[in-house]
Amino acid sequence: MTPGGLPVLRLNVACGQDGEELTLDVTMTGQAAREVAARLSAGDGVYVAGRLRAVARHARSGIRTTGIEVIASEVRPWAG
Repeated sequence: MTPGGLPVLRLNVACGQDGEELTLDVTMTGQAAREVAARLSAGDGVYVAGRLRAVARHARSGIRTTGIEVIASEVRPWAG
């Protein structure tokens, strides 16, 4: 929840295949975020649609890196 009362859903989604390790941060806001959060449990498969955003991150060591975050317009359970 933002200070203004807007619901926020944050997920870490494992996207790698066959030995590849790729985890993406996913953020969704608004009433849809609240509804999706009520339907998901840890470990559930998800389908995510949205746009990519570059984000600056600071490691504990002080090193600055750039990562990728998905700003989701849609998140739903996926049985895949």
